[in-house]
Amino acid sequence: MNAKNPRYQSGASILLIILMIGLGAGIFSVGMKLYPSYTDHKVIVGILNEVLLNKDMVVQSNRSIRTTINRRLTINSIYKFRGKDKEDWLTISRDKGFIFFKVKYQDQVPIYYNVDALVKFDESLQAKLP
Repeated sequence: MNAKNPRYQSGASILLIILMIGLGAGIFSVGMKLYPSYTDHKVIVGILNEVLLNKDMVVQSNRSIRTTINRRLTINSIYKFRGKDKEDWLTISRDKGFIFFKVKYQDQVPIYYNVDALVKFDESLQAKLP
C-alpha cells in the first residue's frame, strides 16, 4: 500500500468480498447442521454420568440401567436409539468392582442435497461399584 499517493492504494475487491461472505456463510451453515449432533452427545454423556454417580442405580441389573437411560433419553427428546435394532450403541459391562459404559454410534447429517456428514462418537465411562 502506497500511503503517499491514494491512487495506488488497493484493498479487497468486490468479488473477493462476495467470495469471503459466501465461504463464511457455507461454513456457518454446516456448523449449524452439525451442532445438534454434538449437543445430543453431550446430553447422552451427562445422563450416563448421572447414572454412574447414583450408587443405587449402578447396583441394579444392566437391563434396568438401560431402561432408565432410555427413559431419560426420551425425556430429553433424543429419539435416535429407538427400536430393537438400535440397542448396540451402549455396552454395559462389569469387571473387578467397576462398571463400564461404552458409547459408540454414528450420526448421519444431511448437508446439501445428496451430501451428508457422518459424525462418529466413541467414548468410555467407568465408575467404581459400591
